[in-house]
Amino acid sequence: MTGAVAGGSPLTTDAGLFAVSLGGNAVDAAVAAQLCACVAEPLLTGLGGGGLATIRFAGRTHVCDFFSDAPSKRGPMTSVELDFGPAKQIFHVGPGSITVPGLPAGLWAMHQRWGRIPMERLVKPAIDATRGVRVSAAFARVNELLWPIQKLSAEASALFGPRGSPLVEGDTFRNPALAGTLLDFARNGPESFRTGQVARLLLEASDTLTPDDLKNYAPAFREALAIPYRGGTVYLPAEPSQGGIQVARSLQLLAEGPMPTPFGFDHVERLAGAMDEAERSVSGEMAELLYRPGFRREYLGSGYTTHLSTVDGDGNAVAITSSLGETAGLVLGDTGVCPNNFLGEEDVNPPDYDTPVGRRLITMCCPTVLTHNGAVYALGSGGSSRIRSALLHGVVYLVDHKLDPATVPGLPRCHMQDGVLRLESFDRPPGLVEELRDEHPELVEFDRRGMYFGGLHIAGLAPRGFVGGGDARRSGDFQVYTG
Repeated sequence: MTGAVAGGSPLTTDAGLFAVSLGGNAVDAAVAAQLCACVAEPLLTGLGGGGLATIRFAGRTHVCDFFSDAPSKRGPMTSVELDFGPAKQIFHVGPGSITVPGLPAGLWAMHQRWGRIPMERLVKPAIDATRGVRVSAAFARVNELLWPIQKLSAEASALFGPRGSPLVEGDTFRNPALAGTLLDFARNGPESFRTGQVARLLLEASDTLTPDDLKNYAPAFREALAIPYRGGTVYLPAEPSQGGIQVARSLQLLAEGPMPTPFGFDHVERLAGAMDEAERSVSGEMAELLYRPGFRREYLGSGYTTHLSTVDGDGNAVAITSSLGETAGLVLGDTGVCPNNFLGEEDVNPPDYDTPVGRRLITMCCPTVLTHNGAVYALGSGGSSRIRSALLHGVVYLVDHKLDPATVPGLPRCHMQDGVLRLESFDRPPGLVEELRDEHPELVEFDRRGMYFGGLHIAGLAPRGFVGGGDARRSGDFQVYTG
C-alpha cells in the first residue's frame, strides 16, 4: 500500500506512514497518526478529548462523530485569560469543565469498521514516543500560552514544566505513564474509559461526570454533507459541527459568482462577506437547530485543536480534527491522560443554551474531504472559530485558484467573526490594510504567521500522484510513502 499523511508534528506523520508501510490503508494511517498525536501534540489532542472524522472509503463518504456528550452534573470552573498577541480570550477550566471523552471509542469504532492492521501494531509509534518527544516551536508556543492553566495543578505543571517553568523549544517532553494506557487501549479497546481505571479517575477528578455518562457514551456514524462546488464536491460534517454548517453555507454563497484575484481587497471582502453572512444567518440557538430534523436542508437552502489528514493509493481519505479544548489543567493519576475542558469553551457550551444531558455538545471541528478534477483531498484545521475560515481558504485556493497543495496551507487568510475582520497582512498588495480599514475600522492585523489562524493540513491523491502540505503555523508536516 502507498499513502500520504499531513499533520501537526513529524512524529504524527511518521506514525501514519508506519501504518501504511505495514500494508495499512488510510484509516489505519489515521488511527496510528492520531494515537501518536496524543503524545506528540499533547496540549492539542489526547485520549481525554474528542473530535470528528470525515472518511471517504471505497467511494463513499461518512462522518464518525466522537465528540463529547453533555455530562449529568455542573460544577464551578476557574476562569483563565489566554493571550494570543493581538487578541485575548477567556476560557474556563478545572473539575467543573470536564466532559465525556470520546476519542478512544471513536478511533476504535473507525478501526473496527475499516482498519486492516491490528491495533497493537498501530499503537507502537505512540508508545515509543512516550519515552521522549522533542519540543517543537509550535509545542513550545502552546505550552507557553496554556501555562496559566497547567500550573493550576501540581501534576499538570510537573508534566509540562518539570523545572517549574514551561518546556521550551528543544526540550524533551516525556509522558511514560501514558504508555500503559495506550497499550491497554490497543488490547481492550475503550473499556478503561467506560468502566476501568481511567473511568474511575475521571469520576474522582471531575465535578460533572457520573458512571452512566461514561457507560452510555457511544460514537456515531453520520451522513456527510455533500456540497457541490465548481464541478467538485466538498464533504463536511453537519451535527454536531456548527463549523461544517457554516463552511457549507459560505461555499454556497461564494459559488454564486467567480472569485476575484487572490490576496487583494476584493478577494478579502468576498470571503469575509460570505463568512459574515453564514455566521449571522444562524441564531444563538445553534445547538438546538443542529439537531432539529430537517435543519441542515432548511439552513443550506437559504482551543485548542489539531488536525491530521491521510490518503492511500486506492483513493481512500481520512480527515480527523480532535481537541482537548485547552485541557482542564489536570492529569488523571498514573494514566498520563489529560481531561478536556469542553464545558469551559463557549463555542462548545454556549452560555445561552443548556445542552440536554447525554446530547452531543456542539463543535467547530470540521474535517473535510474534497473531490475535484479527479483528485481527492483530506483537509482540515485546528483553531476553534478560525477552523471555518481556514477550511474556506483551503477549498478556494485549491479549487478556484488551482494553487499548489504544498503552498496552500501557508498562504494568508482572513477571518470574520462578530462583525470584526481579522487579517493576515503578509504577502498582500501594498496599502491593502489601510484600504480595508476604511471599510472595517476595527480590523485586527496579524503581520506574521501565528497559531491564532489554525493549522491547515492537506493530504491528497491527484492524477499526478500524492500531493499535500502541512501548515507552518502549527509545525505542520507532510510525508509520502511509496514503498
